[in-house]
Amino acid sequence: MIEAKAPRADLNAHVEQVLGYAFHEGVDICVLTTGEEWWLYLPREPGEPRKRRFAVLRVQKDPLEQLAEDFDRFLGKSNLTGGQSHRQARRVLKASLEADRLRSEMPKIWERMLQAPDEELLELISRRVYEKVSIRPASEQIVAVLRDLPVPQAGPAPSEKPDEPAGEGGATKRLPPVSTTKPVEIVLWGHRHPVARHADVLRTVAEKLYERHADEFHKLLELRGQKHPFVARDPQALLKPERSYEVASSGYFVDINLSAANIRKRAERFLTCFGYPPSDLDVIIG
Repeated sequence: MIEAKAPRADLNAHVEQVLGYAFHEGVDICVLTTGEEWWLYLPREPGEPRKRRFAVLRVQKDPLEQLAEDFDRFLGKSNLTGGQSHRQARRVLKASLEADRLRSEMPKIWERMLQAPDEELLELISRRVYEKVSIRPASEQIVAVLRDLPVPQAGPAPSEKPDEPAGEGGATKRLPPVSTTKPVEIVLWGHRHPVARHADVLRTVAEKLYERHADEFHKLLELRGQKHPFVARDPQALLKPERSYEVASSGYFVDINLSAANIRKRAERFLTCFGYPPSDLDVIIG
């Protein structure tokens, strides 16, 4: 379905009407155009009009080859009648909506990481700085730089207090303590396993338990906090799905987005779930 307007018409004024016609007629793709600019929609997709527009073609501005390809891909007769246009349009729209969501959410995620940087980010920055200037910054120094605050001196004597940057009005602004110790290996049932970060402790314990108790691993599904499980078949059920870890391609996902202390507690809970005492695990700090 194509709705044609005068060359200098404001297409925004006609979008809802055209989408209503197209939806009522049950068409897969509809177009609103001035002849110079073509707005392509999927009228039966959910959401407001702007979330149903999958392409804008500008005859006087876009490259000729690209225009020819897009017109054929989305409006060519054989592609339309064969359903290829609709399938391709849905893929394009999905990618566009995902890109919009990333543009909206990534700055928020980055801001949260600046305010409470996790262990992996601090370790990565520390390693890159060391590679460049042969100086390994302390975690509190990295946090200060990320927050655009004065960088404190590292390693004060026990009787000294590090300088704390002043906040607005001269008020003291304290940085949250950040652990600078890293595990280098764990000892589990008398066997040593190298690790690089605290999350690796829980990963390794989960993997070794799965090796011994694959048929009973479902027991861990019963462990949970107030709102979220510790282990799940669907990572979306965990507190931080994007930070979850799949144990040995088993279909079991473990929440590893935890502090160092909670990593240790969680690993010990996993062990006791299968009848092992917490003393079977020892974490060696470097």
